[in-house]
Formats: sequence, C-alpha cells, structure tokens
Amino acid sequence: MEYATRTSAATAQYIGEKGELLGKSAWSQNNAQEQTWPVGRLRPNDLGFFNMQGNVYTWCQERHRPYPTASEGTAVEDQEDELGVDPTDSRLLRGGSFYFLPSLMCSAYRNHDLPTYRYYLSGIRPARTLGAAVVTLIASALR
Repeated sequence: MEYATRTSAATAQYIGEKGELLGKSAWSQNNAQEQTWPVGRLRPNDLGFFNMQGNVYTWCQERHRPYPTASEGTAVEDQEDELGVDPTDSRLLRGGSFYFLPSLMCSAYRNHDLPTYRYYLSGIRPARTLGAAVVTLIASALR
C-alpha cells in the first residue's frame, strides 16, 4: 500500500512537500466539504491510482505492529501478513481521510482499528494481481 501511494517519491506526499498541492489529488479537510467524493474526480498519482491519500482511509491486510528495526544502512524485507483475519487483532488503515488536515496525509502515516469496526472515514480498495505482460507494459510507459 505504501509503495502504491508513494510511487517513486521520496517526499511524505507523492505530490511533494507543499500541502497546497495535495488538494489537486486528495480530499482533505481543506477541500472535501466534510464528505467523501467519488473516486476519479481529482488527479491520480504517478502509477495511475486515484485517492491513495485522503477521501477515506484504506483498510489493509497488514496487522498493526511496530515497524521492524534494521541495522544501520540496511533495508528490512517487506513480508506479507497472514491472510486469516482475527477479529481481535487490529489491522492498518492507511492514506488519511477527508476529515483530516493535509499534514496528516503522508505515505507512512498509519492508523489502526479492529476489522469489525465500521466507520464512515474508512473503506476498502479492491485490487487484483496483473499478469507479467501488463506489468511490463505499465513499467515501460512510466519510464
């Protein structure tokens, strides 16, 4: 989720560090008029995904755990979490929502709650695995 949100940006928000630019691609407290909006009304990120930040939090498969620590100068390998869902184990919510200020909508910001919790500030993002030919085509288009 973080990679899809951040794209190749090294900044907290894929649109850059300036909060006023975020309004062109994310619904926040500054522009959402206290409501959610249909996906696709604002600009997508560099990978073509809409509403990766703002609008509603995205439920993630990943359980809420502290970030793993790494030795200095090394990366920590990302590992998929288990597919089974325990209703007593919090899952991550990513991306921020329309209810919050743009300053809280950074790619690494994580919220969490139990998977049984329902709230108007969170939703799901249906996704599917693409075939290798489609991935190669997308990668070459982004170069």
